[in-house]
Amino acid sequence: AVFLVLTFMLSLLTPMFSHLAGTNELVQAATFKISKKNATMYLGDSLQLKVSGLKTGDKVTWSSSNKEVASVSSKGVVTAKTPNASAKITATVKYKYTYKYKVKKKYKYKTKTKTKKLYCTINTIYPPLERKLNVTEQLLGSGYSFELSVVDADPYDTITYSVRDPYIAYVDDTTYK
Repeated sequence: AVFLVLTFMLSLLTPMFSHLAGTNELVQAATFKISKKNATMYLGDSLQLKVSGLKTGDKVTWSSSNKEVASVSSKGVVTAKTPNASAKITATVKYKYTYKYKVKKKYKYKTKTKTKKLYCTINTIYPPLERKLNVTEQLLGSGYSFELSVVDADPYDTITYSVRDPYIAYVDDTTYK
């Protein structure tokens, strides 16, 4: 039992001692960040995503979890394609890191390639409708009339017309659908 306890304790202490001895010591740490972790986009809009912390030789590959909702170019430009949906954009960074280790009292360096994934969630929505009146100002004589309407009105909109001074003008029916 004592032997098992000592073996267990030694296995816990080995990583600490190997670090002090210089074996497998990391020389170059990589810290990458994506420019946005969440974004809401209107249908048809584009957004440029970037990865910071890249060094010479690091490569970024972009992908979308749902290309029908949001596509992404090889340069990180996201385009919203389907409204009221979401997609996850992934930036996969392939980078090299160096560590040193000790062999017979001499330090040696070794470089390996690793990958790190960064994510941005894209939510897509319809752009707001820009509604305008077909007439903004109208000068009429007594007894004349004109028809007022809303340009680009959604069929589900409820439109209410009113006038400031009912003694000067009036609206036949105040609510139209």
